[in-house]
Amino acid sequence: MRNKYLLLLLFLILIGCSKNDKNAFIDNDHYRNISDYYFPKNSFSDSDDLDAFVQTWYGEHLDVLDNENLIFLNKGLFKRFLNKSKINVIRFTCLRTFHSPFSIKVIWDNNAKLIYNMSNGAGGYSAGELINHFEKSLNNDQINNLTEIIHSYNIFNQPSVIDESGFDGSQWIIEINMDGNYKVIDRWSPKRGMIYDIGKYLVELSGEEIYLY
Repeated sequence: MRNKYLLLLLFLILIGCSKNDKNAFIDNDHYRNISDYYFPKNSFSDSDDLDAFVQTWYGEHLDVLDNENLIFLNKGLFKRFLNKSKINVIRFTCLRTFHSPFSIKVIWDNNAKLIYNMSNGAGGYSAGELINHFEKSLNNDQINNLTEIIHSYNIFNQPSVIDESGFDGSQWIIEINMDGNYKVIDRWSPKRGMIYDIGKYLVELSGEEIYLY
């Protein structure tokens, strides 16, 4: 976690230098309440302070990009009462340090659609405002390819965090709620492997040309 602590220190310095900026990332060093987390507590660190920092950082961007909490998908009493089939969803949030953050979410049950959002902020700084949004339908072949990639890496048994980070590049956050099971995985600027393959395929499905780092 050494690199994560260095990153935390850098952000606190940047925040301290911009307390008068209304758009400063994390207003007045205030961490959000646990009830406002988008991810399960201690998803990113066993240290409550470090986890709260990351939860607030990522949460500020998701407030703008896509403020749906995927943890509670399929847990509503109304859905259980109707005995409907479970909805599956995967969301790729990419926080590029000096470039506009974006999210790509795919939802599928009987039908499938992709939701794309981009803000005018910067992944390492303020979240900004939403500047690009669209939705598109996906076909069965596209969903089958996506689920094949997910299953090939046994994603639910992978560690949520690996001690890799830096001061440039991008955080890739993949969340999945599939067949009622939730998982979040956070990686720094992957160039190959599980998160790279999933993120890259979701970008291909979006049809957007995006610099990922």
